[in-house]
Parts: sequence; structure tokens; C-alpha cells
Amino acid sequence: MSTKRAGTELVAQMNAALPDEAEWDERELAILDLARRQADDISDLENVLDIQGPLVTGSTGQERLNPAFADLRQQRLALGKLLESIRLPDEGMGRVPNAKKARAAATRWREHNAGKAGA
Repeated sequence: MSTKRAGTELVAQMNAALPDEAEWDERELAILDLARRQADDISDLENVLDIQGPLVTGSTGQERLNPAFADLRQQRLALGKLLESIRLPDEGMGRVPNAKKARAAATRWREHNAGKAGA
């Protein structure tokens, strides 16, 4: 990774995806800041796993899965939810007016593609 923190890189990517004529509103800026910090936490946990490995010694000497795995999974889910709540312009069609409708459309599209893959 470069000298930038993972969160800074994430925000830079999100800003690059925003068309020139668009800008983030206050809610989206707050979410982006949370996402930046979440991405940094994920990077820190990944570094812990790189150092400690996937298995650690438990209190009675047994090998067990590193608890950082569970934390990392939760952090990734949280980041996904944060990013999902940011509405990006839809290929020049304006903002998605309703996140619930957008999720429903995405689900239908996934089901459509899954049907094609199984055929």
C-alpha cells in the first residue's frame, strides 16, 4: 500500500467517481468520514492478522482462530453498509431517488444474472 492510509485512498476513489458537476451533501460527507475511519480500522486489523497469523494460542494452550477475524468481518460489513448508504449518480441519470428501490433493483439484477449462470 502507498503512504496514504486505506481510508484516505477510499475517499479519493469515491471523490474520483463523483462527476465534476456533482458534490457530496452534508450527510454523505459525514458518511464518507465514517467510511474513511472504518477503512483505516480494517487495514489495521489486516495488519494484525499478517503479524499474528490466522491461529493464536488460547488460554489453555489450544490453537484457536484469531479473534481478529471476527472483528475484521464485522468491520467489513459495517463499511459495506456505510458505502451502500451513499448515493452515487446513476450514469448521468441523476441521484437514485430511493435507496430501497435501488436495492430492490440490484437484487433483481443479481437474481437475473444468477439465473443466467445456472442455465
